[in-house]
Amino acid sequence: MSLVEIEEAVRTYPKIKDFALINVTDEKRGEKLIAFCVLKDKKDESYHDQIIREIKETILNEIGEIAMPSDIRFTRTIPKSPDGVILRDLLKEIAMQM
Repeated sequence: MSLVEIEEAVRTYPKIKDFALINVTDEKRGEKLIAFCVLKDKKDESYHDQIIREIKETILNEIGEIAMPSDIRFTRTIPKSPDGVILRDLLKEIAMQM
């Protein structure tokens, strides 16, 4: 299953404006998924824990546990190229600094 397929499934969740996944190296597991999420409404920021649970439920229902990210991080924007391609290398660098 590709990252894009997982992203498209999660974008069906109504409170998400944009969503991106990256793979990063993990010493214990080998690799893990980290998700970056942009919410449609800024007032939803106070409900991050609830939204994370709902996103995880969406992933379980749409794809299954194998696609579950280890971490879901909220951001104001997802870095993209001028033609709309997610800049995953930049997201990896950001994830490694957090």
